[in-house]
Amino acid sequence: MSRRERRVRGIRQRCCPVPADGSGRRDTQGNGTHVAFRAESQAVVDAFHATAIQGGGACAGEPGPRPDYPASDVYAAFVRDPFGHKLEAIHNGFAA
Repeated sequence: MSRRERRVRGIRQRCCPVPADGSGRRDTQGNGTHVAFRAESQAVVDAFHATAIQGGGACAGEPGPRPDYPASDVYAAFVRDPFGHKLEAIHNGFAA
């Protein structure tokens, strides 16, 4: 079995390379991925960002509109938690 393959409950599974996130760090399973939380308002996005920064997180994207997203009224913020995980709070970015 090659490095890119592993067995999961007896099933051979091919592992895919993980794309880099542009940070220059070594690629890992969590590097380049993030978890998004649905926010009910722009104020909730702002509060999420402020609370995360106060709790030791690092800003990875100030709260604000995201004109590059498919919906025109998306408002989001990004942080990295103290462990390096990228988290997002997003308003109007999910289908109802």
